[in-house]
Amino acid sequence: GDVYKRQLLSALSPYPFDEEASRGYQSRRKELKNLIARCRKYGIRVYLYLNEPRGLSKNKIGRYRKLIGRTEGDLAGLCIERKEVEEYLYGAVKDLLTEVRGLGGIMTITMSENLTHCNYRPQNNCPVCRNVPPEASAAKVNNIFMRAVRDSGTDCELIANLWGWSSFMGWTEEQTMRGIELLDRDVSVLCVSEYDLGIVKGGIESRIIDYSIGNPGPSEISRKIFEKAGAEGHKVYAKIQINNSWECSAVPYMPVYDLVFEHVRRLKELGVRDYFLTWTLGGFPSPATGLVDGLLREGNSFRLDGWYRETFGKNGEAVQSAARYFSEVLKECPFSIDSLYFSPKTLGPANLWGLTPDEKQSCMVCYSYDDYEKWISPYPYEVYVTQYKKLLSLWEKGTEILEKIGEEEAGETLLYAKAAYLHFKSDLLQTEFSRCKRDVPGNAAEIRRILKEEEEIVFRLLGIVGKAPAVGFETSNHY
Repeated sequence: GDVYKRQLLSALSPYPFDEEASRGYQSRRKELKNLIARCRKYGIRVYLYLNEPRGLSKNKIGRYRKLIGRTEGDLAGLCIERKEVEEYLYGAVKDLLTEVRGLGGIMTITMSENLTHCNYRPQNNCPVCRNVPPEASAAKVNNIFMRAVRDSGTDCELIANLWGWSSFMGWTEEQTMRGIELLDRDVSVLCVSEYDLGIVKGGIESRIIDYSIGNPGPSEISRKIFEKAGAEGHKVYAKIQINNSWECSAVPYMPVYDLVFEHVRRLKELGVRDYFLTWTLGGFPSPATGLVDGLLREGNSFRLDGWYRETFGKNGEAVQSAARYFSEVLKECPFSIDSLYFSPKTLGPANLWGLTPDEKQSCMVCYSYDDYEKWISPYPYEVYVTQYKKLLSLWEKGTEILEKIGEEEAGETLLYAKAAYLHFKSDLLQTEFSRCKRDVPGNAAEIRRILKEEEEIVFRLLGIVGKAPAVGFETSNHY
C-alpha cells in the first residue's frame, strides 16, 4: 500500500522568493522521515503530491519581481521559462530527495485549481511565455522534477497525473498526445479512466469528469492516452474509484463489486497493470481491494463467482445476488459534478432544514442548503427525482437479500448498503423539500410527508453509526 501526502515545496525546501514560507522546513523534513520509517514497517511507501511552482502574493516577491509570469489579481505566478525558476524547482526537489531518503515517489498535477506555471489554465497573460503551448509548459515542469529525481540518486518514482490535460482545461486531443510525447520517458503517466465518458440518465446526455464507480471506464480519450503513453515507453497508471466516490462518500465502500470487476477487466484487456485506487477519498481496505488484486494476479483464470465464495464463504451466492442489484442500479444515479459536489447526499440529514428559503449557494461537498436548482443540473427536476426513485426501489431489493442472511452474518456489507440507501433517499427527500418550500401553504401535506420520512432516516442512521462508526467518517468530507 502507498500513502500520498500533499505538501507545498516551499514548506519542505528553502524558498528564496519568500523565506518566511520555508522557515522550519528542516523540522518538517524530520517529520516526513519519521512518517516514511513508520510506514515502511508495514510495507507502505509514502508519495508526495506536488502542485508547483505555486503562485505567491505580489507584495512578497520583492527583488524577484522580474520573475513574475502570469498574474491574477494579487497573485503572481513564477514563470518557468525564467532560468532562476527552473533552477529553484530542480534544486528544491533534488535537495529534498537527497536528504529525505526512502520516498516511494512524487505525484504531480500540472493543470489544476491553483496558480502554478503560467499555462496552468487558458488565457495566459505572461509577457514571456504567453505563446508557449500549455502542453509544453506542463511537460516541462514534470521533466524538471524528473531530472532532479534522477540526479538525487534515489529510486523515487515520478508520476505525472494528467488530470486537466484535457478539454476540461481547453486542451485538444492533439495537445494531450503532444504533451505525452514531450515527457521524459522515465516519467510514469496516470490518467482518470472514466474522464469524458458519455452517459445517458433518464434520457439526458452528459459527460463525466471524474469520481464515478457507477459508470465504469475507460472512456475513448483515456483509452487513447493509455495506448499513447505505453507506446512512448511510459509506465501507465489508471486512476479509478473502487470503494466509494462522491456518488456516496458517507460510507467507507459501496458493495458494487460487479462494477469494479467490469472496470478493471476492461483496463486489463488494454494492458493496464498499475492502478491509483482513489483521489481525495475512498481508500478504505474493503473487499473490493482484494477483488482488484485477485483479478490482476490471476488474470484469465479469475472467476467472479469464485471470488464471492472465497471472500464471503457460505453467504457468497447471496452477497453476489445483492451486489448485482446494487451494481445495476447505481448506473441509474443521476450523475453530474454538480450533483456530486453540491447535493445533500454527502451530509445526508445533517444538512440543516428550515421552512424559510435559505437564499444561499451550495458549498462543495458540504452544506447544500436548499439550492436544489444547482445540484440537480443538468437534469430537469422530474428526471432527477424519477431516477432516484428508480435507484432506491432496486437498492432495497439488494438490502432485502442481505437481510435474509441476517445482520450478524452480512456484517458491514449490509450496514454500508443501508447507509448508502439512506443517504440517497435523503438526497431525494431534500430535493423534493427544497422545491416544496417555495410554496409552504400549497405544499403543506407533502412537506409533512417528507419531514416524517427524513426523521425516520435520522434514527435509522444513528442506529447504523452505533454499530459501524466508520459511516460518515470519510476524512475527505472536510475537503
